[in-house]
Parts: sequence; structure tokens; C-alpha cells
Amino acid sequence: AGGEGQAAGAAAGAARAVSILLTYPLDTIKTRKQLKLPPSPLGGKDLYKGWFVRILVACPSQACFFVTHDVIVAGLRGAKGFADAGLLELVASMVATLPSNGIRIPAEALKQKLQAGVTDSAFGAAKEIVEEDGVAGLF
Repeated sequence: AGGEGQAAGAAAGAARAVSILLTYPLDTIKTRKQLKLPPSPLGGKDLYKGWFVRILVACPSQACFFVTHDVIVAGLRGAKGFADAGLLELVASMVATLPSNGIRIPAEALKQKLQAGVTDSAFGAAKEIVEEDGVAGLF
């Protein structure tokens, strides 16, 4: 059973990576439009700027969500007030979102700086954000 779960996790991770790669150019165009930036002078070449940060963070963020979710469900199953499976799933999902977003949100800030062409590297984006707004600027 453990092998099946690992295979399913690997397949889900691969599917997530493919979906990110397929939709990333649309996300870049959306980000540039929201910031009222002109289309990139490099054309399609810049449409994937920052994609590696997004893919690199997707797996740990998703893993963090599911591990936290499973721990919460296991801990609360059968506890007083959690007999309803729907309520148990709701609480587990709400709690699991918090640490997952702690990984995802800073990466999103870096990705948007890269998509906007403000900087050429994730390290440069992180440095700029922290210098301007402190660590809280990543969130």
C-alpha cells in the first residue's frame, strides 16, 4: 500500500509540474497586465521567467498541505465534536493551508518580481523585497 501511495504522489507531482508549465505563460501575461506593464520586448522568451521558482515550490507546498492534513485527520478522528466527516475535512483542510501557504506565498512574491522583469534571479528578487519591506514583504 505504501508503494501505491508513493507512486500516486509522484504521478500527482508530475501532473502538477506539467500543468504549471502549460499555464505559466498565461500567468505571466496576467501578472504583467495587472501591473500595467507593456508586453515583454523579448516576446515569448520572457513568458517563462520565474517558472523554476514556481515548480520548485509546488512540491514542498503540496506535500506540506497533505502531511499536515493527514496528521490533523488522524488526530481528530473520533474526537468529541468531530464525528461528522465533513467537519473533520473542513478543519483539517483549513489548518493544513496555513503551513502550505507559508511556503507558497513567498515564492509567489519572487515569481511575480521575475515575471514583471524587475529582476533576473530569484535571489535578486528576494534581496530586493527584504531590503524594501523586510522579511514581512515576502508575505
